Amino acid sequence: MENDDPQPRSIEAAHRQEQSEARREQTWLELFGVKPPPWEDEAEAPPLDQEGIKRFARNECSKEEFHRIFALTMRFRSWIRAVNEALQDK
Repeated sequence: MENDDPQPRSIEAAHRQEQSEARREQTWLELFGVKPPPWEDEAEAPPLDQEGIKRFARNECSKEEFHRIFALTMRFRSWIRAVNEALQDK
């Protein structure tokens, strides 16, 4: 039987992801009073726009680009991870 998870996870990694999801839910509840929407299937995610993500992290993108990238971070884990990395690198 094949494993659908592209990367095997350790118990620690699984625990960190559970904690991250719990923080995400708590943050949404505190800020918006609702649970966050479920993550969408990564197979449906558009390719990462690395240059746009860099501009987003530096607050140098247009309002339209900001909204597009922000919306993608709410839908796809890959996009929020990429933005998080860009914010740490800036």
